[in-house]
Amino acid sequence: MTKGRGVVVLFLILVITGCGHGGNSGARNVLTVSVPASSSCNILNAPCVSVTICSPINGSCRTIPDILVDTGSSGLRVFSSLLNLNLLPASDGSGLPIGECVVYVDGSAEWGPVRIANVILGNEPSVTVPIQAIESSFAGGPSPSCGTVRLLNAPGNGVTNGVLGIGIFQYDQSLYFSCTSSACVAINPNPLLSLPASSFVQNPVFLLPTDNNGVILSFPSIPDTGARSVSGTLTLGIGTSSNNQPGNGVLLYAATPVGALTTVYGGTTYSSSVIDSGTNVFGIPSDIPINICTGVNAGFLCPAVTMVLTVANQASNGSEPSVAINIANMDNVYNSNFGVYNDIAIDSPAGWGFFFGFPFFLGRTIYFGYDQQPTPLGTGPFYAY
Repeated sequence: MTKGRGVVVLFLILVITGCGHGGNSGARNVLTVSVPASSSCNILNAPCVSVTICSPINGSCRTIPDILVDTGSSGLRVFSSLLNLNLLPASDGSGLPIGECVVYVDGSAEWGPVRIANVILGNEPSVTVPIQAIESSFAGGPSPSCGTVRLLNAPGNGVTNGVLGIGIFQYDQSLYFSCTSSACVAINPNPLLSLPASSFVQNPVFLLPTDNNGVILSFPSIPDTGARSVSGTLTLGIGTSSNNQPGNGVLLYAATPVGALTTVYGGTTYSSSVIDSGTNVFGIPSDIPINICTGVNAGFLCPAVTMVLTVANQASNGSEPSVAINIANMDNVYNSNFGVYNDIAIDSPAGWGFFFGFPFFLGRTIYFGYDQQPTPLGTGPFYAY
């Protein structure tokens, strides 16, 4: 599902597991990422952080844990029931409150009003930014324009407390609506041309005074048999501080205006691949024949033996470095005590290439260069590793 110049690509195959928990690093621009975390973020391969949200009206604050780190979307979304804050409503040009519907590739959707909040990431300065307060009953419920979707209406049971969209584009251009207390009308045509920029849900990292040109996600390797949990880091900024300088040998992979990159496998070129922390599995194009699990692990891939797919992403310098993707039989590797795997996969949705989901992040440091923002690696949008 495209979002203007970005892509909403989050999808989670639900398997509940055990939990651990982590907080923020002492560094200004570093957040600790726990996989899985606790409570609502107890899903396989779901990286989560804590985010502090404050009222711009009276200064009261709440730190919300178990928020999914998603490089496939832009903007912060938190369930309204967890906020309990006096937040300003965002409004259209006529003063009507704005509602938003974001639909993810897996068919799930979040509905609710856009609110203005002060957001604190790690130990960075507070930024004032529009966020979505997820609230299924807002204005009488989702507009029919949202389509037939699986509405996420409460945290828990495989639904995180929220989503921190830190993708490579600033604005979330999903479906926006002008609302009364009981009904909403879609804002058409392009909302970006129809709404004030201050009313758009957007990636809060873009608004930081420094450390605002991208993010870096880094995680250690784990055994092929899985791990109980893993802890990594989300570092804000690329080349803006001593702790976010690019390492030697990092290659840049330019992203298209919708955030895609090109992958080659077996002589076939897939032009709609993405690198997305919010997807908890590898997504493999369905024209690559791999058995699908049945029973309790239905939906996962179950090759007879672990497969190794050697793929190549096209780098900006013209090279095509190969990457080995292991695809295990989920029936064989799943352990209810483990929450992290580097080799689980499903079929990608129709029309998509490879989804380099969270398993791809394990053992790597991956850079996300922001749209039109200069970095030592080049000007975004790009991926790099």
